[in-house]
Formats: sequence, C-alpha cells, structure tokens
Amino acid sequence: MRGSRLAFDYNVLSNGGSGTSSSGELLFAHLLDATVLDHAITEFSDRAGVAVFGTTIGDIDGVFANNTGALSEFTAHFTPMTREDIPRHDFAVVPLWVPGDPTLRDEVAAWAVELDGVSVARNQDYIDIMAPGRSKGAGISELLDVLQLPRESIKLYTFGDSWNDLSMHRIADVSHSFAHSPAEVRADTDHVISSVEDALSAYL
Repeated sequence: MRGSRLAFDYNVLSNGGSGTSSSGELLFAHLLDATVLDHAITEFSDRAGVAVFGTTIGDIDGVFANNTGALSEFTAHFTPMTREDIPRHDFAVVPLWVPGDPTLRDEVAAWAVELDGVSVARNQDYIDIMAPGRSKGAGISELLDVLQLPRESIKLYTFGDSWNDLSMHRIADVSHSFAHSPAEVRADTDHVISSVEDALSAYL
C-alpha cells in the first residue's frame, strides 16, 4: 500500500473470524472454543515438524509449540504461551504450521477436519482452525452486513494466493491470484498476477 492513495477503512482478520475499523474498533468476532487449542497442544506439542500457534482477538498472539526447527515471518512476533495462558485470551484461530513436509501437512489437516464444531482453512504451509462457518468470504459478507451495505452496492476486488482465499474470490466481482498460487486457485480466479501493486495500478 506504501506510496498509493489507498488506505484501509476496515479490516477482516483471522480468516473471517473478526472485523475491525481502521482505528481498531472491534465490529464482530467469532471465538474458537478453547478446548480446540487444548486438543492441538496435546496432539502436536511434541510432534516433530509441527508448530502450534494461537491468534487472539487482541494485541498478543501465542506460540505454544514449535518443533519445526524454523521461524515463520508471520509468527515471529508471537509470544511464548502455555496451557495456563489460554483462559486469559480470546482465540479466533489456531494456526498449525507444517513447513516443507506435504505428507505431514495432509495428516495434520485430516486431524483438524475431524474436530467437531470448527471450520478449517489451508494455505501452502498452514492449517488454520476457526469457529464454525468462518472463512474470508463469510467475514467480508458479515462486514457488509454490519455496515448495512448491500453486496450489489459495491465492486469487490480480491487478492489472495491460496486455498483459504477461495471463499472470498468466489464472491468477488474481480478476483486475483498469483503466479506462485496452487493450480486450482489460479484456475478459480479471474486474473493471475505477479504483484498487487502492478494490478492496482490498472485500477487507479
């Protein structure tokens, strides 16, 4: 966004789990049952190749285990937490990070989808567990409802590179994936681009 005339008026966060105004006012939130995080810690806290994170409705996110031998740029700022910290926070997403091992990632995803009362979204390295019915498309739709904006009153452009973006691409007027996106994501969008900046320049 740097150097453009655009600014965020609202934010849809946590794979559609919450929404805020540009000033940080919470407009909606769907909390994940804390027992899901507890189950993930039990299942994966000692499992080689898996990291267990918790994304909160708040300013502090947690890392409960990281057995990958690596650090993710997305979670480098997360705070070390234990089970004892769970009651002190409201969690919207449990991201499970499985870098570099597609077979293990499929195993972790299969475990997640068997949980009761959750939604599961995947991108290249993460399996994200959210409250039931949550997705990026659901989050955008809920934001429009909160703002009392009929869907047909706006033109919706979406930019996203993975499977967890498909729900918002499918409600968009114009959707964009990237050259590095999985083939099925590229096939399900209107445009495949190299950068958001290049695409936005055509619309501004």
